[in-house]
Amino acid sequence: MIAALILLPVAALLIVVATEPWRIERMATEIETRRTMPDRNALPVWDPVTPRMMAQRMLATGPYQPDTIRRNLETSIARRPLYAPTWVDLAQLVARAGNENQAGSYLTIARKLWPTRTPLLWRTAMSQITTGHHNHALNTLGMYLSIHPGKAAQVLPVARKLQTDPMQLVQTLTAGQPSTRVNAPILASAVRLKDTTLAEAAWKLSPEQVQQDPKAALPYLQHLISGGHREAAQAAWRAFTGTPARDKVFDPSFERPMTGGGFGWRAGKTPGAVIDRDCKIYYHGSCSLRVQFQGTDNVNFHHVSQIVPVIPGKSYRISGHWRGDNITTRSGVFIEAFTLGPGKRRAGIPAKIKSWRWQPFTLDITIPPTTEFLQLRIRRQKTDALDRIIAGAVWFDAITLTPVTTTTSKHD
Repeated sequence: MIAALILLPVAALLIVVATEPWRIERMATEIETRRTMPDRNALPVWDPVTPRMMAQRMLATGPYQPDTIRRNLETSIARRPLYAPTWVDLAQLVARAGNENQAGSYLTIARKLWPTRTPLLWRTAMSQITTGHHNHALNTLGMYLSIHPGKAAQVLPVARKLQTDPMQLVQTLTAGQPSTRVNAPILASAVRLKDTTLAEAAWKLSPEQVQQDPKAALPYLQHLISGGHREAAQAAWRAFTGTPARDKVFDPSFERPMTGGGFGWRAGKTPGAVIDRDCKIYYHGSCSLRVQFQGTDNVNFHHVSQIVPVIPGKSYRISGHWRGDNITTRSGVFIEAFTLGPGKRRAGIPAKIKSWRWQPFTLDITIPPTTEFLQLRIRRQKTDALDRIIAGAVWFDAITLTPVTTTTSKHD
């Protein structure tokens, strides 16, 4: 008997829950047929969901009766006042009627109720934009970004339309938020969006932890170099390494690990070759660069390089020392220099094969008047010869870049 008394109310509740979608759908069909809303008394006094669903249905399919829709939304809020999405619904309704101030108030309530619910924050920001509350929208987007830093690429294009000043935009989006958490995603997304002014603002407002992080600094440096922004790239390099960027080779004797980008040595991976620093065989200092060809591939090698900022119109000499150990094939190894940007110039030393002890090498190049970057690169060209599979090792050390004065004969 006691068990039956307990099970009966539970069964009744399950029946109500199971039939609720059908009841709502039937009510919606009747509304569309009769173009009227049911009397308030027809809605259960404990149900906050149905009034909101009826309001949303009327907004989506009609009839558009603002007073009836508002009445249902207010009924839903009265029954569940802490459910923020209904406040956003009400804000959108009154904004549609032109009452932007009241809409702003409702959106403020919604954001305070659910300050960390990202879908609601995004919807709130979009509603604030629609109602013209751009400053509130930026603040909401900043809160959304603080919870989901990885959404910076989604936030920035929207926020950029609301605030054209990049410094003010970054300051607004990061206000009150941990800078190391938010600035780095903003910087990375600005680089991906190729928005240089926004990237520069994000970089300037970033703390040292971000500026000295290779994951943040190197893509930014590459963006500046690719865009020809020499002064900004030099300033960023100094912040990243603590070393000024001049028309000199950075780490000429490979005394430190490669930076992987910027104005330092970078090395990529390729089948058939292993690149590393050799601190047992060297010409100067305590290490050198070694490229070991494994005898398994016809390697088209271009995977060690460095970009150097140079002075337009000036002539330079690249010098250094190198040695080889049993380099096979007819297509050997060499080092080349070429300018980046318009008016390209290229120079290289003759390729070498077999073995040789430490020997000096030099090559000269003149920078075009419109060029500010020079790239040094170690090369081995792919070949179709029968002996195309390359093996052996080559070392490079003490690579320097020095300005040279060109003299012109008075008879020229």
